[in-house]
Amino acid sequence: MKARAEKEKQEKSENSGFKKPYKCSERLKTFLNGQETISRAQLTSEMWKYFKEKNLIDPENKQFVVSDDKLFKLIGERRFRAFGYAKYLSKDLIPM
Repeated sequence: MKARAEKEKQEKSENSGFKKPYKCSERLKTFLNGQETISRAQLTSEMWKYFKEKNLIDPENKQFVVSDDKLFKLIGERRFRAFGYAKYLSKDLIPM
């Protein structure tokens, strides 16, 4: 009985909040190379990976990201706070 309760709790936590899966909008799907669904946790990981791989962290002020053309098409800003990227992408996460 305890195992069943733990399994139900784990299933509930996997589909809520930060781990809840969302459909990607067409432009987010394009940015993510065709990925259909993503959680907020996965999106955070993907965005930070992209920022670091493309060396987009502003050397003058490391709180900011300077967009390349691909990121600019998605975000719509040339320079933005790295931890504030989510406000630009909230409309691209479609509830399932």
